[in-house]
Amino acid sequence: MNDELRRSESSPSIVLMADPVIGSIPISESDEALIPLEPTTKLSLESTFKETDPRYVYLRKSVAESLYSAAESLPDDIEIRFYEGWRSREIQARYFREFLDVLRSTYPEASLPQLQRLASRYVSPPWITPPHTTGGAVDLTLAFIDGPELDMGTKINATPEESENRCYTSSESISDEARKNRQLLIGVLTSQGFANYPTEWWHWSKGDRYWAYVYGHKKALFGELEPSTKHFQ
Repeated sequence: MNDELRRSESSPSIVLMADPVIGSIPISESDEALIPLEPTTKLSLESTFKETDPRYVYLRKSVAESLYSAAESLPDDIEIRFYEGWRSREIQARYFREFLDVLRSTYPEASLPQLQRLASRYVSPPWITPPHTTGGAVDLTLAFIDGPELDMGTKINATPEESENRCYTSSESISDEARKNRQLLIGVLTSQGFANYPTEWWHWSKGDRYWAYVYGHKKALFGELEPSTKHFQ
């Protein structure tokens, strides 16, 4: 492993989605319904993913309710700007494959297991019940109401390579302003029981395997939920 690849490895203290401990957590499906997230005065919906799949606004009911509560606890002039919730397995697999190809070009000497682990810093492997496919995960940021997004240190969905790992939630290579804004986001979401994926400041979840790992629960509550007439109404 050369120096460039070594620098791109996550901290040993970070457990990644690709680590066996995550995939080994059992799932006890709660059968909680998926519902569409609705905009409020404190929560707006970014339409970036609408053309990819208009069902990006769907979340498990309790997750949506927790997100509403988190948004209401923000300062008066700040809102949550929601980017993506539910995601199909097909789209998840495509994202993972495409990022794997990018990494293969960046690190041509890396083995497939190394590349898969590196990819999982940014896109969950499709074989471990990815959080977004459960309806329990959200990608979001903070913004001024009807205004620009707050400085969070990187754009949302910045890769570790392009951001030089500043996308890591606890990165020390961001400004004081960005750190303050991340702390605000962390505070309102953890108060509602969300778990953060530490390589992506914008990714939070409840009920999935990573949430179970973070909070020490023996089982996850949400498994992969396929689109159906029952859940998508």
